[in-house]
Amino acid sequence: MQDLTGASFLRCELHSGEILDICFDMGDWPEIASIAALDACDIYVKRSLSYQHLSTLPEQYKAKIVPYGFYFACSQESLGMEFKAARAYWLDRLASGASNGYMASIFLARWIARALFKRKPLFIPLSSLEAINGGENTVFYHARIWNPVHHRTHASKTIEALNNTRMNLVRTLKEGLGEKFIGGITPSEYASRICPELITPHGSDSASYMKLLSQSKIVITEEGLHGSTGSRLGEYFAANRCVVSEALYYEVPNQPINGKHWHVYNSVSECLEICQRLIEDPILIEETIQNISSFYNEYSSPQRTIFHLLEDKVSKEQSK
Repeated sequence: MQDLTGASFLRCELHSGEILDICFDMGDWPEIASIAALDACDIYVKRSLSYQHLSTLPEQYKAKIVPYGFYFACSQESLGMEFKAARAYWLDRLASGASNGYMASIFLARWIARALFKRKPLFIPLSSLEAINGGENTVFYHARIWNPVHHRTHASKTIEALNNTRMNLVRTLKEGLGEKFIGGITPSEYASRICPELITPHGSDSASYMKLLSQSKIVITEEGLHGSTGSRLGEYFAANRCVVSEALYYEVPNQPINGKHWHVYNSVSECLEICQRLIEDPILIEETIQNISSFYNEYSSPQRTIFHLLEDKVSKEQSK
């Protein structure tokens, strides 16, 4: 693995002796992290892939790009890959003069602070997620809200719309499910000002998260910043939970089937209806969990994601 202009490269040698350079772009946003990296590789794997957003790219570039799949933030190295991609993207935007100066200054300030204090975030081991079993037929959802003064999002919802979705989910699920709902908005200074009544009464650290996740069979996730598919979705599949998810904004390979592998909602009211139906039908919960387990083992685990990605793309490269 080699880093070049913020993109992480894997060099793959085929049985035929042919060498393929594969670039992994793990950023939240739909823009290409580095055109130089895209130009240098044979296969460009993009986490947040919108073919419509990249429609103006030359065809020789578009032909290289494939979606990554469900994202797991399970190691220090995975965050480093995403951070380097982010750094390259914003520096490139600064140099081109196309970047929002506010966003660039915020990003660079965080980069400097991180370099000075060398903060290392905690990650949940994949093995711990895969070991989760059992639980009650309750609904678990917790999420943070973002201060619009410090954050921007460009692809789908505005920060305000994203926050409203999350707060409305908590409010609606609390009112509609009562004691069957566990969770809330995670604590922050901004949340304390905007929605103190929605802040979770449970802990929001990693240990508390794992405990709550193991207690509830039904879990909810929604769209992230820049329309991104967050790591929680991958974590919930790994933990064999019954997933209720907002419709995905970006492309993923091997799309799960709605109603079989997971349950997709398009509004807060529909999310509540799905959760109520699941709680009233424990057999449906167990069937969904079994299907999620099979899907995870076949398609969405990190190992199988890479396997299918290489199997599909390498076979296409060889057929040219």
